[in-house]
Amino acid sequence: MWTARGPFRRDRWSSEDEEAAGPSQALSPLLSDTHKIVSEGELDQLAQIRPLIFNFHEQTAIKHCLKMLEKKTTAYDIMQEFMALELKNLPGEFNSGNQPSNREKNRYRDILPFQHHGYSGPNERT
Repeated sequence: MWTARGPFRRDRWSSEDEEAAGPSQALSPLLSDTHKIVSEGELDQLAQIRPLIFNFHEQTAIKHCLKMLEKKTTAYDIMQEFMALELKNLPGEFNSGNQPSNREKNRYRDILPFQHHGYSGPNERT
């Protein structure tokens, strides 16, 4: 702690009540009950990640895809395309997701799988 002593009132460092060096004990009240998101080992692994090096052709293809995506999102083409899917007449039957044996497996109630030639598991029939 800094104190001013003596006739010249000089500032001087006093080591009274000084704690040993170490990690800070004063934590923000907001951080006192936080949970550790990643471990030190995981942080070390993440620090070792290096970006992929693409050749010129791959870089050009990625840039082209990003430009096309940016153009479509700017013009809301993707949203319009998605909304138009609901209005289309579907070419087949999409009721396998509503069957009692599949109902609990179907996480998305408004998206029904198309089963043209399905896979048969050990306890299932197509």
